[in-house]
Amino acid sequence: MASLIYGMSRVVMCFLLSILVSTIFIRVGLSRMAEIKHKPFPTTGFWIGFFETILVFAFVLEREMTGLAIIVAAKQFLGPRTDTTEQDRIRYRLGSLMSVAIAVVFALIARAWVSHLLWVLMA
Repeated sequence: MASLIYGMSRVVMCFLLSILVSTIFIRVGLSRMAEIKHKPFPTTGFWIGFFETILVFAFVLEREMTGLAIIVAAKQFLGPRTDTTEQDRIRYRLGSLMSVAIAVVFALIARAWVSHLLWVLMA
């Protein structure tokens, strides 16, 4: 029972780390790009990225790659408005790629920990 609790705490830790790391990378990296333009980021983008990370993490953890593909396609289809500059569109695509990549990496780590935990419990 203790190993089950320990294993699940590792999954939760991995999930929280994926949100934290993607938020830090996107905030720091993209804010430096925005300093050139002196335009603040709206908080709506933060919440969209937050829930996107949750969905990507859940889909990868459950091996639902179709759901992951739908999220990526929807982000590209519903991307930035046409009245935005080329730099804004590039920043949007870069932020989307960073968010999805970080969430996928941490979800794969969590999935490996879960399968290791199940292997240990079965033995």
